[in-house]
Amino acid sequence: MLFLAIFTTQRSGANGTAAVRVLFGSIFGLTGADAWLAAGIGGAVILATLLLARPLVFASLDPEVAAARGVPVRFLGFAFLAVLGATSAEATQAVGALLLLGLLAAPAAAAERLTHSPYLGLAASTAFAVGVVWVGLTLAYVEPKLPPSTAIVSVATVLFASAASQRRLLRGRQAA
Repeated sequence: MLFLAIFTTQRSGANGTAAVRVLFGSIFGLTGADAWLAAGIGGAVILATLLLARPLVFASLDPEVAAARGVPVRFLGFAFLAVLGATSAEATQAVGALLLLGLLAAPAAAAERLTHSPYLGLAASTAFAVGVVWVGLTLAYVEPKLPPSTAIVSVATVLFASAASQRRLLRGRQAA
């Protein structure tokens, strides 16, 4: 909430009120400076995620053993929440709070269904999320009446549904 408050009070001008922008986003309304800031925050989030990935996976799978091995489990939890908060605050400017969960969850869920390694899942999730945004933006460009945020999350939903179907098909073949 802190990040949302900071971003919405500083950037509420060009495309309507802050409340509307927070709820629905405005990716085509971002200025060049906003885009560079988003890229910088994105880079910092990727770096932080890479630094936290190995101990976070260990702490997520078995927190007691991780703590016994000296992994700062509590700190990792807070650090991950800070990274997620920064991601959410910046992404809200583009897709809005109402559609943010779909953009965060669908690529990760699709990657979880299609991969067996947590690190491969992390890479696939990142690739899926970037791809979903670009395909959604392309659809919104081709069909001007389609809002970009809706197009992006619709593509994310199709991606997840496809991944879930693919997993069911593979399980069905293995059982037969």
